Amino acid sequence: EKPKDAAFLQGVGRLVGEVACALEGFEDPGAHWTWAWDMKRVPEIVRSKLSFITDDKRRDLARRLADDYENALGEATTSSLPHSVLHADLNDTNLLYDKDKIVGIIDFGDSIYSCRAFEPAIAAGYYSLGQHDPMLVLQEVLRGYVETAPSQFSQEELLAYFHAARGRILLSVSFAAENCSLEPDNEYLAHTAEPGWLVLSKLEAISDAEVLARLQAVGSKAWALSDCRLL
Repeated sequence: EKPKDAAFLQGVGRLVGEVACALEGFEDPGAHWTWAWDMKRVPEIVRSKLSFITDDKRRDLARRLADDYENALGEATTSSLPHSVLHADLNDTNLLYDKDKIVGIIDFGDSIYSCRAFEPAIAAGYYSLGQHDPMLVLQEVLRGYVETAPSQFSQEELLAYFHAARGRILLSVSFAAENCSLEPDNEYLAHTAEPGWLVLSKLEAISDAEVLARLQAVGSKAWALSDCRLL
């Protein structure tokens, strides 16, 4: 995986913010559904797959992070956060590029009505894979997002953004463990999960207080610049 520079990651964030603007106020009864990749169900789904994680340390890590997710984004918290219809899977396989420029989006099949902070979180989580500093990736995606997003994130949404980004990777490695159990000789499946485990180990070491300080610094500055552009 090649290093992704700040300009590229901010471009991803700006695109996600544009999607958020386009979907703001959009209503669709079909978006009120759930499935195994629903970010409100991360602890439940991860716990159901712990038995497939054969490495003891990784299984313990997954269990701890599932507990952390439940504490941070339980039903009482998520129900109080702003909601919108989301694309819900803005990763590099669903973005169309012309060289390094993003020119289109495909696959709205996962669209769901959920917490608006989940949209940039999902993208940031995926783009942190293979990167030396995943927290920096989250910061730069947020920096771009707030330039084009319809409104500023609250402190609660900033924390939700972090936990959902980490939670998306947690879901990914949990599903990968299950798939590896079904195809134990498939080295590709095992190999592709490695970057996810590395991201999780790095992000677990960051406290909520540090997360909030770093994201607030990014968000407030970017919003100030965005407001200036509108004057």
